[in-house]
Amino acid sequence: MKTKKLRQGQIAKILEKEFVVTQHQLQKLLARAGHRVTQATLSRDMKELGVIYAPAPHGPYYYKISTVQTGPLIQQDLQNRFSKYVVNISRTDNLILIKTLPGEASGMARLIDELSMNGIKQTEVKEILGTIAGDDTILVIMKNKVNIPKIIKFLKGTTP
Repeated sequence: MKTKKLRQGQIAKILEKEFVVTQHQLQKLLARAGHRVTQATLSRDMKELGVIYAPAPHGPYYYKISTVQTGPLIQQDLQNRFSKYVVNISRTDNLILIKTLPGEASGMARLIDELSMNGIKQTEVKEILGTIAGDDTILVIMKNKVNIPKIIKFLKGTTP
Protein backbone atom coordinates (compact mmCIF):
# COMPACT_ATOMS: atom_id res chain seq x y z
CA MET A 1 0.00 0.00 0.00
CA LYS A 2 2.91 2.32 0.76
CA THR A 3 4.25 1.82 -2.78
CA LYS A 4 0.86 2.62 -4.26
CA LYS A 5 0.59 5.89 -2.30
CA LEU A 6 4.12 6.89 -3.33
CA ARG A 7 3.40 6.02 -6.97
CA GLN A 8 0.12 7.92 -6.99
CA GLY A 9 1.84 10.88 -5.37
CA GLN A 10 4.44 10.80 -8.14
CA ILE A 11 1.68 10.66 -10.78
CA ALA A 12 0.09 13.76 -9.24
CA LYS A 13 3.46 15.58 -9.24
CA ILE A 14 4.10 14.67 -12.86
CA LEU A 15 0.65 15.86 -13.94
CA GLU A 16 1.15 19.15 -12.10
CA LYS A 17 4.49 19.83 -13.81
CA GLU A 18 4.27 18.15 -17.22
CA PHE A 19 1.96 18.48 -20.20
CA VAL A 20 0.97 14.80 -20.60
CA VAL A 21 -1.16 13.86 -23.60
CA THR A 22 -1.00 10.04 -23.55
CA GLN A 23 -0.96 7.32 -20.92
CA HIS A 24 2.17 5.93 -22.58
CA GLN A 25 3.93 9.27 -22.04
CA LEU A 26 2.87 9.26 -18.38
CA GLN A 27 4.05 5.66 -18.01
CA LYS A 28 7.52 6.64 -19.33
CA LEU A 29 7.74 9.67 -17.03
CA LEU A 30 6.71 7.51 -14.09
CA ALA A 31 9.38 4.92 -14.98
CA ARG A 32 12.03 7.67 -15.08
CA ALA A 33 10.94 8.58 -11.54
CA GLY A 34 11.52 4.96 -10.46
CA HIS A 35 7.99 3.57 -10.69
CA ARG A 36 7.66 0.95 -13.43
CA VAL A 37 4.00 0.01 -13.86
CA THR A 38 1.79 -1.79 -16.34
CA GLN A 39 -0.78 0.13 -18.33
CA ALA A 40 -3.55 -1.53 -16.28
CA THR A 41 -2.01 -0.37 -12.98
CA LEU A 42 -1.51 3.12 -14.35
CA SER A 43 -5.11 3.25 -15.54
CA ARG A 44 -6.39 2.17 -12.10
CA ASP A 45 -4.19 4.76 -10.38
CA MET A 46 -5.43 7.47 -12.73
CA LYS A 47 -9.03 6.51 -12.01
CA GLU A 48 -8.46 6.58 -8.25
CA LEU A 49 -6.76 9.97 -8.49
CA GLY A 50 -9.61 11.43 -10.55
CA VAL A 51 -7.44 12.08 -13.59
CA ILE A 52 -9.35 13.48 -16.54
CA TYR A 53 -8.52 14.24 -20.16
CA ALA A 54 -9.16 17.97 -20.43
CA PRO A 55 -8.85 20.55 -23.20
CA ALA A 56 -5.82 22.82 -23.03
CA PRO A 57 -6.47 26.55 -23.55
CA HIS A 58 -4.59 26.52 -26.87
CA GLY A 59 -3.73 23.03 -27.96
CA PRO A 60 -4.45 19.35 -27.57
CA TYR A 61 -6.18 17.59 -24.71
CA TYR A 62 -4.03 16.57 -21.77
CA TYR A 63 -4.26 14.61 -18.52
CA LYS A 64 -4.79 16.45 -15.26
CA ILE A 65 -6.13 15.79 -11.79
CA SER A 66 -9.80 16.68 -11.79
CA THR A 67 -11.38 19.25 -9.61
CA VAL A 68 -15.04 18.58 -9.03
CA GLN A 69 -16.75 18.52 -12.39
CA THR A 70 -20.28 19.62 -12.98
CA GLY A 71 -22.67 17.68 -15.18
CA PRO A 72 -22.13 19.78 -18.32
CA LEU A 73 -18.31 19.50 -18.04
CA ILE A 74 -18.53 15.75 -17.56
CA GLN A 75 -20.82 15.52 -20.58
CA GLN A 76 -18.45 17.62 -22.71
CA ASP A 77 -15.41 15.57 -21.65
CA LEU A 78 -17.22 12.29 -22.32
CA GLN A 79 -18.48 13.40 -25.73
CA ASN A 80 -14.99 14.52 -26.73
CA ARG A 81 -13.53 11.17 -25.70
CA PHE A 82 -16.38 9.37 -27.43
CA SER A 83 -15.61 11.07 -30.74
CA LYS A 84 -11.86 10.36 -30.46
CA TYR A 85 -11.62 6.91 -28.92
CA VAL A 86 -14.72 4.85 -29.69
CA VAL A 87 -14.10 2.16 -32.29
CA ASN A 88 -17.49 0.40 -32.34
CA ILE A 89 -20.87 0.34 -30.60
CA SER A 90 -23.23 -2.60 -30.49
CA ARG A 91 -26.35 -3.29 -28.50
CA THR A 92 -28.61 -6.07 -27.38
CA ASP A 93 -31.66 -6.00 -25.16
CA ASN A 94 -30.83 -3.54 -22.34
CA LEU A 95 -27.03 -3.53 -22.89
CA ILE A 96 -24.72 -1.30 -24.90
CA LEU A 97 -21.20 -2.56 -25.70
CA ILE A 98 -18.71 0.19 -26.51
CA LYS A 99 -15.29 -0.76 -27.93
CA THR A 100 -12.57 1.89 -27.46
CA LEU A 101 -8.92 2.31 -28.23
CA PRO A 102 -6.75 0.50 -25.65
CA GLY A 103 -6.57 2.21 -22.26
CA GLU A 104 -9.58 4.50 -22.76
CA ALA A 105 -12.54 2.43 -21.55
CA SER A 106 -12.12 2.83 -17.80
CA GLY A 107 -11.98 6.62 -17.84
CA MET A 108 -14.95 6.86 -20.18
CA ALA A 109 -17.00 4.45 -18.05
CA ARG A 110 -16.25 6.56 -15.00
CA LEU A 111 -17.59 9.64 -16.78
CA ILE A 112 -20.74 7.77 -17.84
CA ASP A 113 -21.29 6.74 -14.22
CA GLU A 114 -20.67 10.31 -13.02
CA LEU A 115 -23.24 11.70 -15.46
CA SER A 116 -26.04 9.98 -13.62
CA MET A 117 -24.79 11.32 -10.28
CA ASN A 118 -23.88 14.91 -11.16
CA GLY A 119 -26.80 16.95 -12.27
CA ILE A 120 -27.56 15.73 -15.79
CA LYS A 121 -31.34 15.63 -15.76
CA GLN A 122 -31.99 14.10 -19.16
CA THR A 123 -34.17 11.01 -19.15
CA GLU A 124 -31.60 9.01 -21.11
CA VAL A 125 -28.99 9.36 -18.37
CA LYS A 126 -31.43 8.38 -15.65
CA GLU A 127 -31.96 5.13 -17.55
CA ILE A 128 -28.32 4.07 -17.03
CA LEU A 129 -27.94 1.63 -14.15
CA GLY A 130 -24.15 1.47 -14.37
CA THR A 131 -21.11 0.42 -16.34
CA ILE A 132 -18.44 -2.25 -16.33
CA ALA A 133 -15.13 -1.47 -18.03
CA GLY A 134 -12.01 -3.25 -19.09
CA ASP A 135 -9.04 -1.85 -20.97
CA ASP A 136 -10.88 -1.28 -24.25
CA THR A 137 -14.49 -2.31 -23.61
CA ILE A 138 -17.38 -0.68 -21.75
CA LEU A 139 -20.62 -2.45 -20.95
CA VAL A 140 -23.40 0.05 -20.24
CA ILE A 141 -26.35 -1.49 -18.40
CA MET A 142 -29.68 0.22 -19.01
CA LYS A 143 -32.95 -0.08 -17.07
CA ASN A 144 -34.68 -1.03 -20.30
CA LYS A 145 -34.00 -1.12 -24.02
CA VAL A 146 -36.41 1.66 -25.02
CA ASN A 147 -33.93 4.55 -24.62
CA ILE A 148 -30.84 2.85 -26.03
CA PRO A 149 -30.91 4.76 -29.35
CA LYS A 150 -31.30 8.05 -27.43
CA ILE A 151 -28.44 7.31 -25.03
CA ILE A 152 -26.12 6.39 -27.92
CA LYS A 153 -26.93 9.69 -29.63
CA PHE A 154 -26.46 11.52 -26.32
CA LEU A 155 -23.05 9.95 -25.76
CA LYS A 156 -21.97 10.80 -29.29
CA GLY A 157 -22.95 14.41 -28.65
CA THR A 158 -25.78 14.52 -31.13
CA THR A 159 -29.29 15.63 -30.39
CA PRO A 160 -31.43 12.72 -29.17
